Amino acid sequence: YIGTDQLSCSLDFPAASMKVSVIIPSYQAARFVARAVESVLVQPEVGEVLLVEDGSTDGTLAACQSLTRDGRVRLLRHPGGCNHGAASSRNLGLAHAIQPFIAFLDADDEYLAGRFRVAAEHLADSTVDGVYETVQLRYETAADRDRYIQSRGSQELLTIRPGIEPLELFEQLLVGGAGFCSLDGLTLRRKFANSLGGFLVPLRLHQDTHLLLKAAYGGRLVAGQLDEPVAAAWIHPHNRITSAT
Repeated sequence: YIGTDQLSCSLDFPAASMKVSVIIPSYQAARFVARAVESVLVQPEVGEVLLVEDGSTDGTLAACQSLTRDGRVRLLRHPGGCNHGAASSRNLGLAHAIQPFIAFLDADDEYLAGRFRVAAEHLADSTVDGVYETVQLRYETAADRDRYIQSRGSQELLTIRPGIEPLELFEQLLVGGAGFCSLDGLTLRRKFANSLGGFLVPLRLHQDTHLLLKAAYGGRLVAGQLDEPVAAAWIHPHNRITSAT
């Protein structure tokens, strides 16, 4: 466990010098994970990718191993190669991250060009603990889109409405109507992220909502790029959220 900050977060820094650890939990994602990792590695702010393989049986481990040819990719697994779930996997990534900033990506999603451009500008201010930005929903097939809309309503963007002050964000998220920030669009200072205690392991779903609420309550989160997406979340029949009963 790496618990000592190697870089100070107390001073402002040039946006171009921002370095991020991106955590990607990977379970049954053999056909997606290369796309996800490649979309991360092209971002100039990325210092490392923590690829957490979670006991898959579909070839995900081999796919992850092949991606470590890039020295910025580190492969992590739970003891014995067992499946522990997304929360434990993200927590394992947090425990091993070394860059001063943290971001997340699901193994079946992808970052878009300029993912951290606006976030870096905001995080140059040492009083900002995190930045939330917009994520676009994409559908593998028309049937996936119809199924999602039928169960959750028509939705093209995952975003928080603009104009919410940091001190009001927790209450606005709690009472509803403010929108939602996907983990794919959240960037946090590593020191602050660790202070939140990680993801709540017993939750199979909505671990991201729980962490976002903790972050909004305990820190200063500001809006980044809301008018255009910084990442794409792909909807398909095997998403945990769409296949849940």
